[in-house]
Amino acid sequence: MTGYWVEARRRLRKLALFAAVLASGLVASSWVASGSFASGDKSVLSANQVSEALKVAQSITHVPAALTPKLSNLNDIEVLDNGDCPAHYTAPNVGIDALHFGECTYGDPMGGRLLDIFGDGLAGMWSTAIRYAAERTGWRVRIFYFPACPAPDLTFYSVETDSPNYACNRFRTAAIAAIRQTHPAMVVVTSSTLQHVTRHLLVTSAQWKAGYSKTLSLLKISGTQLVVIGDIPYLTQDDPVCLVTHEADVQACATPLSVAETGVLTSAEKQAAKANGAEYINPAPWICSKICEPIVGNIRVYNDRYDLSATYANSLSGVVQTALKLTTAPTTPTSGYSLVASDGGVFSFGDAAFYGSEAGAHLNAPIVGIASTPNGPGYWLVASDGGVFSFGDAAFYGSEAGAHLNAPIVGIASTPNGLGYWLVASDGGVFSFGDAAFYGSEGGTPLNAPIVGIAATPTGKGYLLATSDGGIFTFGDATFYGSEAGAPLSAPAVGIATTPDGLGYWLVASDGGVFTFGDAVFHGSGGGTPLNAPIVGIASTSDGGGYTLVASDGGIFNFGDSVFYGSEVATRLNAPVVGVW
Repeated sequence: MTGYWVEARRRLRKLALFAAVLASGLVASSWVASGSFASGDKSVLSANQVSEALKVAQSITHVPAALTPKLSNLNDIEVLDNGDCPAHYTAPNVGIDALHFGECTYGDPMGGRLLDIFGDGLAGMWSTAIRYAAERTGWRVRIFYFPACPAPDLTFYSVETDSPNYACNRFRTAAIAAIRQTHPAMVVVTSSTLQHVTRHLLVTSAQWKAGYSKTLSLLKISGTQLVVIGDIPYLTQDDPVCLVTHEADVQACATPLSVAETGVLTSAEKQAAKANGAEYINPAPWICSKICEPIVGNIRVYNDRYDLSATYANSLSGVVQTALKLTTAPTTPTSGYSLVASDGGVFSFGDAAFYGSEAGAHLNAPIVGIASTPNGPGYWLVASDGGVFSFGDAAFYGSEAGAHLNAPIVGIASTPNGLGYWLVASDGGVFSFGDAAFYGSEGGTPLNAPIVGIAATPTGKGYLLATSDGGIFTFGDATFYGSEAGAPLSAPAVGIATTPDGLGYWLVASDGGVFTFGDAVFHGSGGGTPLNAPIVGIASTSDGGGYTLVASDGGIFNFGDSVFYGSEVATRLNAPVVGVW
């Protein structure tokens, strides 16, 4: 359709369909299609199964009695629920609610890898299928989509306002910036190619290619896989409208694929993807064989001429999972550790990778702590003035650098999904960034001893603060299992680490003494042992069966199943070590 009122006519057709359904008093026949596609079927279909079902669909003659969605359902579209959403999150003012701007995490909320979906209504259409696939494979998913706002960097024309869609431009710019900031493992981009650039003109292939290429170039991020899911075939008529009047002649409502792909700018999308190192996925084989059938199994394929029904799109989650190569992450725990010095130097041992440091850079304040992202492919350093430095896949979510602090920052802890972090000051003040929620602090409360460390709970919905006299303060879902407050310590406490299940914790003192609480097991300590330098930190192993202590001279002490991979004790350091992960 080349006229201006593409969207308006779509709405009028839906109203006409509703009237036609009411007038017809449609009663579907009792014939039920056989095959793999059935509404409510939770099986994961392969591409071969889908292909076979599409062929079988060519023999369907009658509308199934159990057709889903029903012909009277004109809005079988995706509905975003609230997912795993931080209550304090608000999206920038870009013309769309925060729910459509990456507010919530879907899929596996504790997954170690992040996938962002970006685009217009097609992004919403594919979102649930991708979410289901992500749940099965341990990926987190965020969704950035604005209906009638395609991904290509062009100014499109808005039917709603009868003017250039500048709101779309604002959304696109803000969404790309937000995606780049979180450094996802994968970005999936998808958009409908049937778009206006003026009141009467559709976008050309050349314009679409140039605009898409510009957007993809902005989404090229080191270590991020970029994927384009192409546009889907368009029907020549609304299937629901046709099926109402062809209850016993379903094939009269089928559209040849060669006709349905007319106007779909597949070549332009492929070229833009190739030019930017993105993988291109053509979804047409999931929807049509040589014919685009209106019904597959007992599922209505299209919601209208331009969009799949949510029921059909969601049934393709297995095919989508395979196409995106979403696999379960290896469960082998990281074997290694990294140390950080006060000058920002980072020292990595075992299979802990080095992603950069601040060594040699001019710092306004010394580094005081380090925290890693899930599975260890990145880390953050924090300085005593609240400055935060990110490396690897660690994204920058903000800092307190330049802010007036009542007391210096002494520690950092990341959320389990790596999309945020907390900073803690020596007076107990807590500062939250990204998806790290604020659950309380000791700021403003008189303390018997300064705070020396912070540790997050496994859920990310709480944290513990430790003081130099062995005191423990719990917030959110963190549980208090005891402390050394009031006990005579031979040396001040300097660090805290939690057990993997969050049902216990260890404290370590500067003389190497280790104190256990809850289900934390004592595996040994350096207490009573002459040390060349004081202990400054503790890190538990991934299974909680041991822990590693680090001294300010870079010395490493291993207990339980913690393995020694090396140290900096024989190295002349430019600055003392202050932390370990």
